[in-house]
Amino acid sequence: MTDQRIDVHKVTKPIQLLAAWLVGLILVDSAFLITAGTARLPAWASGSLVVAAIINVPLFLLAIFLLQTRFRPEMQEDTYYAKYLESKVGLSIPEPTSMAVDILRREVAESNMVLKDLIVGLSETLQKASNSTDSSESEAGFRSPDFWETVRRLRGEIAAVPKQSWAGKKISLNEKLPFFSELLKEFSRRDIPVHETFGTNAVSPHQFEVGIGKGFQMKEIREIVAAVSAYKGVVAYAFEDHDPEAWDNTVLVGSYGDDEGISIASAVELLQDQTVTEKAFYAAVGYRGPITWSSSG
Repeated sequence: MTDQRIDVHKVTKPIQLLAAWLVGLILVDSAFLITAGTARLPAWASGSLVVAAIINVPLFLLAIFLLQTRFRPEMQEDTYYAKYLESKVGLSIPEPTSMAVDILRREVAESNMVLKDLIVGLSETLQKASNSTDSSESEAGFRSPDFWETVRRLRGEIAAVPKQSWAGKKISLNEKLPFFSELLKEFSRRDIPVHETFGTNAVSPHQFEVGIGKGFQMKEIREIVAAVSAYKGVVAYAFEDHDPEAWDNTVLVGSYGDDEGISIASAVELLQDQTVTEKAFYAAVGYRGPITWSSSG
């Protein structure tokens, strides 16, 4: 007789999982009934195996029924389930915006110019200090007040070089918002890069919600809230139950969900207080964890 077995690594589709369940039911019940009929067991043990085999059938059928009804979307193949998620919660492949690319190019060019000026200034200073061939005069040049004053000035200029705006952060905007175009213009006016859009094949969110993930500093938070302050909606902490770090350093403008948070008007009022910290803001919008990225605000 040919050896019949289930190759677990080949079970890659939900319908195959259901078939494996049915095969498992047959194998388990067969084992129970064969054991009850052939093994030398007490009467109560044989009876228990027969009863267990009978009970297994409706239990398995009930489980399969639930999978095919209550969890039917989850039982679809990956490609179809991805489409289901996109239509239900607005998850789609993000598309980088031209605004984000333009801002990145401008910031790289500005940083290169500043870096070039600093290198030229530092080279000139070192050249002047070491211009003499006499080692004692050269040493005196490096110890002169003028040299160290120049070094302090260059150090200050380096510290003053602005970091790239929104470096390591991501702003996503829902295309299905009725005021999508207005928001895009407002973000552009404030030099807040919209890195990507989402919701292309989804429905419009039932309320305007701005989901802010962990990692934002007060300056960034104030700019985001100011950009959406003209609209009625909610500011909430963005998170996923199965992956708490999924939306770290991400803002979802027009997110789907009913997350705990505060109204946009209340967020604006809260941020008018210049002493408000990241801890206070995130606590207000529903985050209860530790703040490990705090700035001076």
